[in-house]
Amino acid sequence: MDWLLRSLGVMCVGLTIVDVYLTVLFARSGIGLLSPRLHTAWWRILRSLAGDSAALKRKLLPHSGPILLIIDMLMWSGLLLGGFALIVWPELGSGIQATG
Repeated sequence: MDWLLRSLGVMCVGLTIVDVYLTVLFARSGIGLLSPRLHTAWWRILRSLAGDSAALKRKLLPHSGPILLIIDMLMWSGLLLGGFALIVWPELGSGIQATG
């Protein structure tokens, strides 16, 4: 069971590193693992909230970019935190032992 948790943690960390590379460092390629799907979903949500109102579109849609940066950072931080927690978790119970 420990190897399964560690493997899942390594996959989360690796997925995050690859997504950061493809999204930030290799941005012109237009590919990514998680971020493009998240961006598309967020854009659709904002477009549906704005509806057909031109005034609402002018007020709401320009904020999508800065909000996406925050969402990306939260997603990457959460995946890294969760991944490293899964890597370390199996060893947490055996490090401290009570002696008689």
